Amino acid sequence: MQVGIAPGVRLFVDIDGAALVPDGAALRAKPTLILLHGGPGHDHSGFKPLFSQLADIAQVGYVDHRGHGHSAGSSLAMARATPTHYYENDARNVIGSNRQWPSGRPRSSNRRGRRRNSNTR
Repeated sequence: MQVGIAPGVRLFVDIDGAALVPDGAALRAKPTLILLHGGPGHDHSGFKPLFSQLADIAQVGYVDHRGHGHSAGSSLAMARATPTHYYENDARNVIGSNRQWPSGRPRSSNRRGRRRNSNTR
């Protein structure tokens, strides 16, 4: 499905698994795993074979970045021209657009592979 996150920006999001599962007489929320591919020029399809197997224990969301894969206006030229800080903001907006997904702070790793809080630059 395409998710509008800003004027003129529509990202492709694919979801495997339900957000809620029966737990006795109530419904229980499953954990959510959101996958963001590398780039430029890639899409989420490389994640599907392995991570779709987790759909029974988590809701798995795959996001194609702006200019990539099945997102609106995708082209390699656009992917290469998009500054990387847009991707972090896009990820936040996609998470916020789906009420089923938790609204916690996304985390990313820098080029050296160390984890960092997304609010620091």
